[in-house]
Amino acid sequence: MTDISTHKESESLLARMGQIFQHSWNEIYTFDSDSLLFIEVSRGARENLGYSHEELRQLTPLDLKPEYTFDQFEALISPLRRLEKQQVCFETEHRRKDGSKYPIEVRLQLSDTEKPHVFIAIIQDISERKQYINELERRALFDSLTELPNRALLQDRLNHCLQVSKRSTSPLSVMIINLLRLKEINSLLGHHSGDLVIKEVAARVKNVLRESDTVARMDGGKFTVILPSATTKQAEVIARKIQEVLEKPLVLVDMPVEMEVAIGIAQYPKHGDSTEILLRHADIAVRSAKNEPSYLSLYNGEDDPFSVRRLRLQAEIRRAISDKEIIVHYQPKIDVRTGNVASVEALARWPRPSEGMISPADFIPTVEQSGLIRPFTLLILEHAIKQLALWSKDNIDLTVSVNLSTRNLLDITLPDSIASLMDLHQVHHSRLTLEITESVIMSRPERSLKTLNQLHALGFNLSIDDFGKDHSSLTYLKSLPATELKIDRSFISAMSDSEQDKQIVRSTIDLAHNLGLHVVAEGIEEPETLDLLRLYSCDYAQGFYFCRPLPPDELEHWLYSSPWGFDTQA
Repeated sequence: MTDISTHKESESLLARMGQIFQHSWNEIYTFDSDSLLFIEVSRGARENLGYSHEELRQLTPLDLKPEYTFDQFEALISPLRRLEKQQVCFETEHRRKDGSKYPIEVRLQLSDTEKPHVFIAIIQDISERKQYINELERRALFDSLTELPNRALLQDRLNHCLQVSKRSTSPLSVMIINLLRLKEINSLLGHHSGDLVIKEVAARVKNVLRESDTVARMDGGKFTVILPSATTKQAEVIARKIQEVLEKPLVLVDMPVEMEVAIGIAQYPKHGDSTEILLRHADIAVRSAKNEPSYLSLYNGEDDPFSVRRLRLQAEIRRAISDKEIIVHYQPKIDVRTGNVASVEALARWPRPSEGMISPADFIPTVEQSGLIRPFTLLILEHAIKQLALWSKDNIDLTVSVNLSTRNLLDITLPDSIASLMDLHQVHHSRLTLEITESVIMSRPERSLKTLNQLHALGFNLSIDDFGKDHSSLTYLKSLPATELKIDRSFISAMSDSEQDKQIVRSTIDLAHNLGLHVVAEGIEEPETLDLLRLYSCDYAQGFYFCRPLPPDELEHWLYSSPWGFDTQA
């Protein structure tokens, strides 16, 4: 009687659900609570899985869900057996007959009106939902333009790599790559072209890296690279490879576009032991790299604008400029032909009671990074122009040179500001020479040329400083309204021992003369060097061999007492 009753109960269940199983395209299953064998399966399930009805009756849910063991599945459905829950929901995958898989959501119930009890499973294919969720996650973690990891994923991976390095006591290098002149590309060729350049840079950088490395796009033309286990030297080698693969221009709108980048490197543990610090220090390094001839820089704490010493220095230099504590020393330039002083260069000095006299090399970077370069330059110009006026009253006939920085040339008010100072102190414009380093001009050539032309039109003399130190451009040199060229001291100091440097100096002098420029050689420390310069027809010389930079009163004494001073017999 019991077997007959059980059979009738099962038939009753099938009778109630038969139409659903026969016509539904949803996946619906019933399976025996004891053997777990499928009893009935909907048409939709059979079509999706690729099994016949007879084949499925030989299978259990475990055959479709290979990630579950018998014990794991039993643990999942046991609350239903004990009537502790009416329904169990979970996500998993179904495996089709052909081996392919698809994600599903399972709603499982136990029908205890039948003997034996029967489980009823309603399955929903959630492939589209998963695809949508994956797309949202991808957008949250990957850059839509380059398909590279974005800032959020980069930080997560860097955290992980940092933990691995700490456990294994291995190095880790972080590199920031900054695409230069992206704004110019966007302005000239449009943002679409700028996007193409960014994508090309991303692809080329990715091809250089190892499989274990990560490159992410942060924003604009800025990329960050994680180099697990890479030493400083290894990171520098990779950085140079990146620069090499980017040397080939990308042709856009029939125009070759240069993809020049600056690269900054920070390393664990030397430069920091946290994600935040390493990224910040790599960012500081890349800013420094923009001022390096190689466009490559390793983090240096001296360049860190947020170090305690530098913050204190910024506050002190701001006060020193405001209180006019910055003073000027003057170094003579000697006419090589006559052997007498022809002009002087104004050089800033900062007297500090605690540290003595500080040279520009120690505080000018802080001035430039803290936005103080305009008031600083105007203060030096004011000192120099006032001194010119005083010398003029004393019949001391000298011209003075003052150095300008990159930010000065981007200041559209600079020419008029200098002219106003000259007029205020009644000093003729021709008695002031403005020195601009070659790298300053080449960093923003179009804007620099505009400012230089304005200065030239106002009657100021212009001098190209440190010529040859960086990448010289004869095209721009020819177009500059300069009257003077200063050869970098690195070539001058090596002349005695290097035939190549002798040829470079001689050729540079000839080139400058052919362009109608006077030539100044700086860094003279030996008489033999002066003899060679005289042989090469160099116009002026400057260096410790003649005189160190002096305050005005000491310079005036030198002018009348040194054999290199004024020709008192003339």
